Amino acid sequence: MRLLWVKTMEEIIYRMSSCSTLDGVTAHLQFVNIQAPSIVASLAGEGTLLIGSRSIAFSNVSLFFFRPGDSVQLLSVEGQPLVMYLIEYEAYRLKEVQLASYEDSVIYDRDRNCIPLSGYMVSKPSLDIIVLLEKLLLLQPSPLKVQADQENTAIHKFEKHQLLAKLMKWVAEQSEAMNMLLEPSVSAAKHYIEKNYMTDISRQQLAQLSGFNDSYFSTIFVKETGWSYSEYLNRIRMDRAKERLLGSSLTLQEIAEHVGYASGEYFSRKFKQQTGMTPGAFRSLRSTQRIASFQFAGQLLALGVQPVAVDAELASYTDQLLHELQAIEQVDGDYDQLRGKVDLIIVPSYFYNIPGKISRLELIAPLLVLDWSKQDPISELRFLGSLLDREKQAEAWIKSYFEHAQKYRLQLQTLVDEKQTAALYEVRDDMIYIWDIASRGAFNLYGALNLLPPQSIASKVWQAGQFIQISEEEFPQYTADHMFIIYAGSANGHLQREDAAIEWLENFKKCIALGGCSNSRTYLLDLKYFWCSGGISLDRQLSIITEKIYGLLIANNSP
Repeated sequence: MRLLWVKTMEEIIYRMSSCSTLDGVTAHLQFVNIQAPSIVASLAGEGTLLIGSRSIAFSNVSLFFFRPGDSVQLLSVEGQPLVMYLIEYEAYRLKEVQLASYEDSVIYDRDRNCIPLSGYMVSKPSLDIIVLLEKLLLLQPSPLKVQADQENTAIHKFEKHQLLAKLMKWVAEQSEAMNMLLEPSVSAAKHYIEKNYMTDISRQQLAQLSGFNDSYFSTIFVKETGWSYSEYLNRIRMDRAKERLLGSSLTLQEIAEHVGYASGEYFSRKFKQQTGMTPGAFRSLRSTQRIASFQFAGQLLALGVQPVAVDAELASYTDQLLHELQAIEQVDGDYDQLRGKVDLIIVPSYFYNIPGKISRLELIAPLLVLDWSKQDPISELRFLGSLLDREKQAEAWIKSYFEHAQKYRLQLQTLVDEKQTAALYEVRDDMIYIWDIASRGAFNLYGALNLLPPQSIASKVWQAGQFIQISEEEFPQYTADHMFIIYAGSANGHLQREDAAIEWLENFKKCIALGGCSNSRTYLLDLKYFWCSGGISLDRQLSIITEKIYGLLIANNSP
């Protein structure tokens, strides 16, 4: 969605679309399915908010933030009604400035990368924020009152948007608003489960690992993740079992042993209990093409599978696939539109952080949760091909990709020394992220063009198998001969436009010189072309990277 606003130069703008009263929140649960970026505001009363297995008690003035697809349950204390509102809004980011002699204007694109994470809560806000919120709610027109004065209505709309902008700016300034990191001990427990799900894991064992007693560990695990430890363990086991059902001919007994269950019979019973279908029925989905994709769209297209539907938020960050995705239905929180249209829904493993979304999607069709950014893109494509009976298509696409890589290497061989190094960085405010081969198309540098990483990146990123986050002061330790800089979004939602990124890069060359790489070549990359890097996206990113290198080196060598 695109907006054109005259004489506006804010980086981010927010537009309130609706405000409704949540009536009847008493002793009976009220369910709220979130269809758009939303704020649930409590102005009076005490209650409990449920999202997945997470239970959050609140009183008086509290604000909760949610994203499309969330499912929320509300319950008041002792049956006393709550005074609650649902505010729906959208966020837009500055895309383009158009200058004209008669009128200056700017273009904004919808961007949900800058909204708070699901379940973020603000309790006991300051008095000025409470006053701001009350003003915002008062400006929402009543359905019983028709405003004949259109000029007055326009003024109210402008004021409403301004108040919302102030509220969101205040939220963004809160230190924890966009950085909801897990308690380290809970993160360690999750990691242990993901690595050892096939063994016998007890709550006591995880509690000891975390340094808590059993009871407190259970409490904090649910609070931080939205799952009980046993729910999370069973979820991981079942999702790994689904991969074996689709990608192998193992018997149920063999699969049970591989994922931590005592017998095939017990596994089959647990599988039916969690998914509503037998393991055999799920295995029969191996050849289906009626798939909804909430990631992995580029991989599916590379396998010759056109998804029936894709996540609208994903589509808005995947300009590489703009042409293909235009013809595919995009889902923006209203999952019921998928009912009866899909046999399988594929989602990334970071959806474990949004239990409510997983629960809602499972009501529509069977779910396949795949690890996200854990494998290099080629291994990931092969794996997905094995699950969907598309091994031959996967190998054909991979062969074509490496043929393209060979062509590009020949194009660059007289310009780039085989001993030169390369690295991919993503800049977010004052921090720099250095990516491994699983993310942001970095595989193209090392796996396709055969460039080398600097030794510091090889040891701290490659060998560790994960990205790292460094400061500008640390950057000289990680410079390379060819440095690809992604101008990208940040934790508090301030995305760098290309002009700002260029300015940043000029200043940053001082740091490059300090690192002993004054002759380094630098290339800017747009995040919207490098957000996802699987399948078709990877191949197109390879073309962009090659053109960047070739264009700059030819220009520098020109007389």
